[in-house]
Amino acid sequence: MSSFLFIKIMLGGGLLIMSIAGWGRAVSRFIFKKYFDFGIQLGMGISTLTFIGGVLNVLEKVSYVTNACIIAIGIIFWAIFLIYDLKVGERKETTSKEVSWQKRLTFLIILFFILIRIFSVVSPGTYNIHDDYQGYFVFSEKMIQTGSIGTDPYSERRIVSSLGGQYYLGTFIYNFGDIKNISFVDYGVGYIIFLISLLYLFKEYQLGWIYSALIFFGATISVPPISNITGFYIAATLFIAICRIGSWKTEKDKFDLGFFGSVILLTSSLCSLKSSLIPASIILFGFFCLFANGAKITLKNKITVFLCGIAAIFLLLTPWMMSMLHSSGTLLYPLLGKGFHGSSYGTFMVPTHSFGIKTFISLIYDWQNILFLIIFLIFVIRVVGKKLKGERFEDYFVMSGILGVLIISISTAGYATYRYTYAFILPITIVLLLFEIKEALQSKHILKGQIAFLILGIFIGGNIYDFFIVDKAVILSIKFGLKNQDIVSNVERDEYKAMQMSVPKGETILVRLEKNFVLDFNRNQIFIADYPGASSPPPGMPYKQGSEKLAEYLISKDIRYVAYAYKTSANFSKENFSDRLIHGINAWIKTEAENAFDFQDNIFLLGLSRKRIFDDGKIFVLDLATTIKN
Repeated sequence: MSSFLFIKIMLGGGLLIMSIAGWGRAVSRFIFKKYFDFGIQLGMGISTLTFIGGVLNVLEKVSYVTNACIIAIGIIFWAIFLIYDLKVGERKETTSKEVSWQKRLTFLIILFFILIRIFSVVSPGTYNIHDDYQGYFVFSEKMIQTGSIGTDPYSERRIVSSLGGQYYLGTFIYNFGDIKNISFVDYGVGYIIFLISLLYLFKEYQLGWIYSALIFFGATISVPPISNITGFYIAATLFIAICRIGSWKTEKDKFDLGFFGSVILLTSSLCSLKSSLIPASIILFGFFCLFANGAKITLKNKITVFLCGIAAIFLLLTPWMMSMLHSSGTLLYPLLGKGFHGSSYGTFMVPTHSFGIKTFISLIYDWQNILFLIIFLIFVIRVVGKKLKGERFEDYFVMSGILGVLIISISTAGYATYRYTYAFILPITIVLLLFEIKEALQSKHILKGQIAFLILGIFIGGNIYDFFIVDKAVILSIKFGLKNQDIVSNVERDEYKAMQMSVPKGETILVRLEKNFVLDFNRNQIFIADYPGASSPPPGMPYKQGSEKLAEYLISKDIRYVAYAYKTSANFSKENFSDRLIHGINAWIKTEAENAFDFQDNIFLLGLSRKRIFDDGKIFVLDLATTIKN
C-alpha cells in the first residue's frame, strides 16, 4: 500500500474517533446532563451517529459532504472540551509516577499485536463474495451515491440483516479511503474504540495492572469469527457502556432520567446495527429498567418505565424502520412482520422449519468455542455457589447474553451462533473474568483462586492458539494491503459500465451479478437478487413454476431488464454449492440454494427466448418484453 494512502486512512480513523468522542460528550453533557468518561463517550457518540444516519437516510442526504460536516462538528466538540479539561487540569495538582520497565515492556508487546490487527484490516482483500460483494458493500455505496439506502425488495440481506445503522457507519470510510477499506470502520476504528472502553472498564474495577494486562492482552488478540464486513467491536463497545451504567445504578434508590435516556440511546443504536443483536439488547435493557435504575421503585412502575423505554427506542429507530417498510414491507423483520420475506409465501423455509435432532447437535457443536466454554464454566460455578443472586448488574449482563445466545441459537437452528453473538459474548467473558479474579484475590479460598486463574489461562491460551495457529489470514491481509491491490480491476469496471449503458437511463434493472457495488445507482433503479426468492413483493417470486411464470411476475412489477452473470452463475454455481442441497443441511441455507438455482436456471432459459441487449460472454442483459424466435 502506498505510504500516503496508509497514512491517510490512519489519520482519518483517528479523526473519526475524536469526532465520535466529541459527539458523545456533547450529547451526554447537554442532553442527558451526565459527565461520562471517555470510554462511555465513545459509545454515546456512536449511538448519536447511527440516529443521525437514520434521519439523513430518510431525507436522502447521506453524502461525502454531510459526513465531512458531521466529522468536523464532532472534532470541534472534542477540541472545545479538551481546552476546557486542560484549563480545569491546571487548577489541580498533578503528580507524575515513574513507570516500571515491566509496564513499558507489557505496553510495547500489546501495542505490537494491536498494530498487527489494525494493519491487517486497512485493506484485507478477503471479502465475502456473496454477503459483501452482492449485499453489504452495496448498501454503503448506494448511500453515498444516492443519499439513501433506498428500496431493495428483492434483497434478503436488506430485510434480514440490519435496519441500516451498520451500513451508514460504513459510509464514513469514503471520506478517507474507498470501498476496499470498508472493513476498517469496525475492525480498525471500532477495534480501537473497544479497547479504549476496556481500559476504562479495568480502571473502574481496580484489579491491578498485571491481571488487567493479561485480560487486555487476551481481548486484544481474540480472533473474531469474521465472515463478512458486518462488525463486532462497535456493538461490543455499546454493550460495555450499558453494563457500566447499569452497575453504577444497582445500589441507588432514585430513578435517574439521565442514565435511563443514555441506555435508551445505546440500545436503539445496537438494534439498528444488526438484527442478531436485538434479543440480547432488549433483554439487557429490560434488566436495566427492572433491577438497576431505582432500587425502591415498585414493580408496577418499573414495568411502566420499561414499556416507556421500549416506546422511546422504537421512536429513535423510526427513521430506519420507515426506510425498511418502504423497501421490504415490514418495519422490523421478523418482530413486526415478515414483510416481503419468502417465508410469507411458503416458498422459503426459515431455519427452524426442520429443527430436529441433527440441528440440535449442530447447535451444541457451535457452542464449543473458547468464549462459550468460559462463560459456561463461570456461570455454573456461580449458580452452584449460589452467588448469581442478581445483586450486581453484571449478573444481569451475563444472563442477558446467555438468553441472547439461546434465542439466536434456536432461531438460526444452530447455524453460526458464535458469529452472530460474538459482539456480546466477548465483553461478557471479559466482565466475568474481572469479577472472578477480583473475588479470588480477595478470598482466602485456595480452590476458588485456582479455578479463576485456570479460566484466565484458558482465555489467554485459547486466544493465542487462535491468533497464531488458526488465524493465518492476518499476514496475507497485511501483504494484500501493502501491495495496494484493488478488489475490482479497471477491466471489470469497464465491463459493468458497458453492461449498464445498454439499458435505457431511468429504467429498472434486476441484477444477479458478482460485484453489484460497482454499478451506478443514480442512472438506474437497481434491484439486487442476492438470494433470489428470499425476498420479493407479493405474491412472491415464482418458485419451480418455469421461466415464463418468472418473466410474467417480473414484468408485472415493472421490471423489464434483467442482468445475469451467467458465465460464473454469479459465483453461485451448482458445481460449487450443490453441497447445500444435501439432506440434513440447515433449512435456511438449503432453501437459499434451491431458490437461487431455480432462479438462475429460469433466467438462463429466458436468455434463449428473450432479446439479449447485451452479452459480452460473461454477463447478459435481457429485455423481458421482447421475445425472439428460436
